[in-house]
Amino acid sequence: MADKRLGRSDEAFSHVPEEHGRSNEVTVQAKYLERLVLCVDAGGTSCRAALLSANGEIASSIGGPCNVTTSGLDVTLVTISKVVQDAINNHQETRGQPLRKITFSQVWVGLAGYDRPSLKPHIDAALSELFRLPLNKGLKVSSDIDLLPAALSSRQNITSAIVLVVGTGAIAMSYKRDGNEFQRIGRAGGWGRLFGDDGSGYATGREGIRKALRHCDLHCLKRAIGATPPPFPPLAKAILEHFQALYPDCNAENLLGTLLVPKPVLHGQDDGDLLRTKDIASAASVVISMVTKDLEAKQIMESGADSVAELVKILVKEQSIDVARCALVLGGGLMKASVYKESVLSHIETYSGEFSYIASVDQPVIAGVRHLLDCKQN
Repeated sequence: MADKRLGRSDEAFSHVPEEHGRSNEVTVQAKYLERLVLCVDAGGTSCRAALLSANGEIASSIGGPCNVTTSGLDVTLVTISKVVQDAINNHQETRGQPLRKITFSQVWVGLAGYDRPSLKPHIDAALSELFRLPLNKGLKVSSDIDLLPAALSSRQNITSAIVLVVGTGAIAMSYKRDGNEFQRIGRAGGWGRLFGDDGSGYATGREGIRKALRHCDLHCLKRAIGATPPPFPPLAKAILEHFQALYPDCNAENLLGTLLVPKPVLHGQDDGDLLRTKDIASAASVVISMVTKDLEAKQIMESGADSVAELVKILVKEQSIDVARCALVLGGGLMKASVYKESVLSHIETYSGEFSYIASVDQPVIAGVRHLLDCKQN
């Protein structure tokens, strides 16, 4: 299976329109060669591309999941190619041009799963072919998380940074400034849902679901002996209603079965593991929305916030990072919930002290593409 996923067939490029005439290709390349930079944030949840020209016009696009370790190289390349083509079509200067007719001056691809050593040579070669740029000479490939420190490049007083990303998973990375770039020097967490990711969207949603399932059991036990089931407490009720909105046939008797085998999977319409992961992580928003109304929800959130703050604590302590000269960069979907972010920051300050600068980066792809243009112009 691993060899199959690593293999790349020509089908991965088959949807990209072919050139029709060498002279036209040269004209297009010459016209845009010095003007266009491209950044791709190929994450495990979605793939985003941003195209920026020297006049400041920016165009973006979004596609499906793009983790090379789970999707395979072929699927990853197809997803990236389609998303980049969409961005090209959304930009006034490139609209209607096929990807193969445009040579970008700089391309940065941040790819989930890129840190696997066995995959890197295959990924590098495939992306170099796709964009017709040599690695490290116009083409930069990194982990998707490495895009986030780009938001700090203009802050010369910042000598180091810690990036904390809490979305479906949870991971922290430490970086040291090297000119206008930030080089990664450490990592904590990012073990995946089987071994870790405490405090992540998946873990938070799972804990909320566990509370609901416990009350579903009590409900069924009472029904079985002809007794009136007790009312669901606020969190459990909200979790059940959340999944009833997604799956109308869901009820207290079949919540577990609905989550284990959702209908789209039962009918072969979707990838089972991916859909289950998304469903479980989606319950995190319900938990967060209930923290002011339900004690269990508040306890789940606080425990999770403490767990992700500990990732930062490990990096600061073990690498002797001076937080007075270090920035903290926050990213990931769960960090968009202000009550969760405030709890995380409170725990971080308790553990590690006050960082010199804190930034929330909602769109790493935009930070990345602006960084490319700034470096090109300077």
